Amino acid sequence: MLFYERVVKKDLKIVVPDAQVEEEKAKGFNVQFDEEKKENFKMCPYRKAADGELANDIYKKVADDNQKFTFEGDIYSTEFFDFIL
Repeated sequence: MLFYERVVKKDLKIVVPDAQVEEEKAKGFNVQFDEEKKENFKMCPYRKAADGELANDIYKKVADDNQKFTFEGDIYSTEFFDFIL
C-alpha cells in the first residue's frame, strides 16, 4: 500500500528587477528589499507565482535550440530517409 503526505507549499520569493519595482507596487504587490543580498523581491503563493509571467529569453533560446536539434536529428537519420523514399 502506498501513502502520500499532502504538503502545503511555501510561498515563493521572486526577485524583482530594479526597473520593475514601481510597476509591481502599482499592481498591488508588496515589494521588499533584502539588505543582505541587495535585491528587491516579492512573495507569491506557490500556485499563483507564474500567473502573468512570460518566458525569459534564455528559456526561449533553449527551447528553439532543442526544437532545431530534434528536427535535424530526424532529417539526417537513416530511418527518416527510408520512410521518405
